[in-house]
Amino acid sequence: MIYIPTVVLWETAILQNLGKVNLREKFQYWADKLLQKRGFEIIHLTTPIITNSVGYNFNKDIFDKVIVASAVEFELPLMTKDSAIIESNLIEIYW
Repeated sequence: MIYIPTVVLWETAILQNLGKVNLREKFQYWADKLLQKRGFEIIHLTTPIITNSVGYNFNKDIFDKVIVASAVEFELPLMTKDSAIIESNLIEIYW
């Protein structure tokens, strides 16, 4: 199973809108199609995730902080190449 924090979708929509990500389709269609596939599940933003994310200081990117807090909350490894996240040693990294 691949778990996707809601903020990943939010950030993807913003990046597509800014022209920094090319999804080939409008975001809504792309996201709906992705989440209908077997093996993908959304991690919703919860109070504990928000609470933990504001306590992290490994960088200034709130999306990164919420992604890490989501992985911590659900005890899941994270796939990333982000050096600040990797060096934080807050979660197990798969890549």
